Amino acid sequence: MEVVQHKYGEEAGKVYRDTASAAGNAAVTYMNVSSLGVKGMVKRTAKDTAKGVGKRVLEAHAPKADNNGNGNSESK
Repeated sequence: MEVVQHKYGEEAGKVYRDTASAAGNAAVTYMNVSSLGVKGMVKRTAKDTAKGVGKRVLEAHAPKADNNGNGNSESK
């Protein structure tokens, strides 16, 4: 940055410094978004899988309805 400022002036040095800073911030943002994207997909997949398994377990253990629509499968 000092080289640019020395060669092209103070204003050019400021512009270069700000541009370099913005580029660095963009790179960090890209890396963060990329890592969150993978984490988000894994988290969503795990959550959906757990919901599906839980629903099937509850359905498997729920009392079966008889022909009269009652929640009891025993005949009277």
